[in-house]
Parts: sequence; C-alpha cells; structure tokens
Amino acid sequence: MAHQERPSTLSLIVDGTPGPAARHGLRELRRALQTAGVVFEERPTPDAASDRALLVAGLPGAPAVAGLLASTNIAPPRGAETTLVQRVRGQGREALLVSGGDDRGLMYALLDVAERVGWARDPRAPLRRVREAREAPYVAERSLSIYTMHKAYFLQRFHDRAYWARYLDLLARSRFNTFALLFAYESAGLFAPPYPYFFDVEGYPEVRVAGLSAEEQARNLASLNALIAQVHERGLEFTLGIWDHVYRGGVQQGPGQDPANPLPWRVVGLSPENLFDYSVAALARLLERAPNLDTLQFRMHGESGLTRAEMDVFWARIYDAMVERAPGLRFDARAKGFPDHLIDLALEKGVRIRICTKYWMEQMGLPFHPTHVHPQNQMDRRHGYADLLRYPKRYDVAWRLWNGGTSRLLLWGDPEYVRRFAVSTHL
Repeated sequence: MAHQERPSTLSLIVDGTPGPAARHGLRELRRALQTAGVVFEERPTPDAASDRALLVAGLPGAPAVAGLLASTNIAPPRGAETTLVQRVRGQGREALLVSGGDDRGLMYALLDVAERVGWARDPRAPLRRVREAREAPYVAERSLSIYTMHKAYFLQRFHDRAYWARYLDLLARSRFNTFALLFAYESAGLFAPPYPYFFDVEGYPEVRVAGLSAEEQARNLASLNALIAQVHERGLEFTLGIWDHVYRGGVQQGPGQDPANPLPWRVVGLSPENLFDYSVAALARLLERAPNLDTLQFRMHGESGLTRAEMDVFWARIYDAMVERAPGLRFDARAKGFPDHLIDLALEKGVRIRICTKYWMEQMGLPFHPTHVHPQNQMDRRHGYADLLRYPKRYDVAWRLWNGGTSRLLLWGDPEYVRRFAVSTHL
C-alpha cells in the first residue's frame, strides 16, 4: 500500500500464482485487514518484507511456503480441500503460514484467517485471534440447491450480480463446494424446458417462450454465464438442473396449456413430433452457449412431462448427446421413477452417471437414514437408499436433504444435526 502515514503492521506474502478460489480468499483477507484498520504491505518474498508480522500464503509447492515447511519440519497439507494455518518461525522471524492441499483448500484457510482478523480489537495485532488449524473435509461434496418456482422473484435475483456475490461469499465461507440451480420444479411451466429462455435452436423457430423478447433472452444467457463464473470464482462447482422437458400440466403442479392463449412465461411449439429432436439439439446448444457447466441434473420420470412410452427413446438419445458433446460432464439422474434398464443403458453407453435421491421424503427428518419407508413408496424409488445399494458398485449415490418449504439452513445450521447427518452420508 503506497503513501502510508504510519509503518506497516503486517507484511502479506502471496507465494506463487493463486488460482481463482485462492484469489477470492485473498480479496476477503485484504478486505478484512482494511476494515479492521490494519496497515499492511504486500511483498513478493519474505526477504523483501519489512521487519513486521509476516503472513505467507500459498500452495505447498510454492517457494516460500515450501521453504517454511521444510525448515520447520511441518508436514504439508495433502489432498483435496485440506487446510493448514500454522504459526512458524523461519529465518529468525515469526510468521503465519496459510496453505492448502489445493486451490480450494487454500481459499478455505484464507477465509478462516480473514474472519478471525475481523475479530481483532487492536489493528496493531491483527493476527492475535487467528487459530492454528489443520483440516480435511469429512464429506466430499457439500451442495446447496435453489429452485425457480416464481418468475418475478427469481428473475429479480437472477440478474443481480451484487446479490449473487454476497450469497456465494456466504456459501464459500460455509465451505459449500457445489451450487445447484434447478429449473422447472413445480413451477407451472416456468423454464419447462429452460432452453428457449436462453437461446433459439436452429431449425425449430416454433419453439419459443411466449412474450419473451430477443433482448430478454440474451440477457438471461449473459446472467447464467455470469453466475457460473461467480460460482467458480469462489471455489464452487455449478450444477444445472433440467427437470421438465415439456410442460403438460397435471402432475407438474399447474393448469394445462392453452395453445391459443399461452401464459407469458410458458414454452410454446413443443409437440410429441418434435420433442425428441428439439431436446437433443437444444442440449447440444446449451453445452455450446454455457460451456463451463460442471454437472447436469435431470428428472427422469413422468413428472418431467415425459410419458412412459416416450422415456426409453428420449433418454437413449439424450445419453448419446451427452457422450458425444460432453463425455466428461457428470450426469446426475434423480432416482424417483428411474428404472433399472435405463440405468443399465446409461452405463453401457459410457455416460458419467450418478443417482441422486432424497434423504427423507419431503421432510427435514432426523439425521439418520429412514428406518421405515413411507407405506405408498415401499415398492418404488422415492427417498432413502431404496434398492440402489447393490454390489458390485457401478455408480455413486448422492443424498439431498429435501425439505417441503425451507429449513433456513444458512440461518440455523445446527452443528449437532449436521454432524449426525454427515456421519450417515458415509453409508
């Protein structure tokens, strides 16, 4: 920091070239120092720093970090998302070493330090409340999902990048590593399917969103890609859920479609004749126009709008499109109503498939797997592990705590519940 009126209290050494997640952690650390009134300098190496408190941040292979680890005989953090915050003495100086097993782990360590810097009462001792820690994740994936049930409410947030910055900052501090945006869950046809809200598909001019202008469509796509970028900047992965492939009312929670008077948020022009071809072409277009997706999640059964007679051909063609266009992209398939032969077909075709199901049904439930299946679901797959725990293991299973309404998780987050829940995820 230039033109300081008083000497620096802290020298910050950013060792090596941080990735996007660590850059976010560093931004938060700088903000915390500035908010706390700490005068600090940034230097490229410890040797270039003034004789003040020293904070060295970087991955274990970076020169200064590697040197401090070796000289103090401290084992480096190893493995995904591991963290290390350690007070050390190197080259005759006291230093705080902040490192991680990967870019995300380094971000978590930096965010923890930034939070504790904010607790400091004396700007001349900004690191006094920082605790030493060596941590590793207990659960590999920690995801939160949101839904697009209400047009005005969702679009108000969707285009607000300042809102997403604040929201995703909270997720990063809370160590979520996946954010899922699910379109068309019980939304009366909103985003069902989502493709024409973002782009047109060549050869299908009849498929469009009633009342949506070209400018609004372009803005939607720009906001989607901006959100994906903001998610990645904070070390999270992005899951896009495509839950309704065609809106037909009924079980999809809403009134039926009147082609002569479409409601001004519904997709028009989809029919049994063009549904398969359009869906394949639109999926390919999505992968081109939103190229940084990490996972696609699909609802597989009749609540997606598909009839039982359509499912086999529809999914065979979608599987082929996934393998051809994005062979490494994960395909999350909802377990409910997903038959064995379509699981087998996905595996045969080489789809990177994972089965996702509800922990309890639509209830918060207790923090252990259901001890009794709901009577009307004892012969189907709806929640719990159903009959999916088969050996030899051919696919992963992921559980989501699925609540009717909201648990206000980010306001509540009871640690004892989370601890018990986390243990059960290792089933």
